[in-house]
Amino acid sequence: MTLRMIYDHLFRIGPDGTPKLWAAKTFKILDPTTIDLAIRKGMKFHDGVEVTADDIKFTLDYHKKWKAPFSLESLRDHG
Repeated sequence: MTLRMIYDHLFRIGPDGTPKLWAAKTFKILDPTTIDLAIRKGMKFHDGVEVTADDIKFTLDYHKKWKAPFSLESLRDHG
């Protein structure tokens, strides 16, 4: 719960149970392990630096490498 107040998510789950765009502006599933997405313009860190695709990739890779418990389910291969 605390991390939800600190970090924005690419998607949120809507009342109907389907993913809704949040920090992501668009997305397309290319294959079971690849998503092509664009982030909303104007997304910034607390220090004013703009968020980039490299930042998002770093975060996903970090969580996968260190098996962060709050993100493992999202990064798990559901294939």
